[in-house]
Amino acid sequence: MMTPEVHPGTRLRQLVDARRGLMVPGAANALAARVIEHAGFEAVYLRGAGLTNSFYGLPDLGRESLADIARLSQRSSRRRR
Repeated sequence: MMTPEVHPGTRLRQLVDARRGLMVPGAANALAARVIEHAGFEAVYLRGAGLTNSFYGLPDLGRESLADIARLSQRSSRRRR
């Protein structure tokens, strides 16, 4: 029987609560996040400037709203089913 997958937020909390060093590289898009995951890192964060650069081809000048960043983050973090 397969064990249920742990929610990513729960897993991050477990890693932080373990109180050991945690190296978390930043990714600008889903491909970079996948490469980081395959390199064996336990966590990855999506860089706001990287998202802006990657999706809009513009420098991060604070023009994007929180809703824009949330939408781009969601698009980048979808897991394969």
